[in-house]
Amino acid sequence: MNPVLLKPSSDTGSQVVVLGKAVKVMHTREYHQYQREGQASLEKLLRQYDIIVIEAAGSPAEINL
Repeated sequence: MNPVLLKPSSDTGSQVVVLGKAVKVMHTREYHQYQREGQASLEKLLRQYDIIVIEAAGSPAEINL
């Protein structure tokens, strides 16, 4: 169900997985630019479900984000 998954790979980057398919390892700035493309995944879920729970990335423990 997770349309976007971030798998930490270093202190400054994560592997980005979208709809179950690995996109690539991205560093922080590159990921923030790419996030706009993830909007399509959210819009697809909004059409299918009444309620969507979203967990935000970037807690103090996730310094790579």
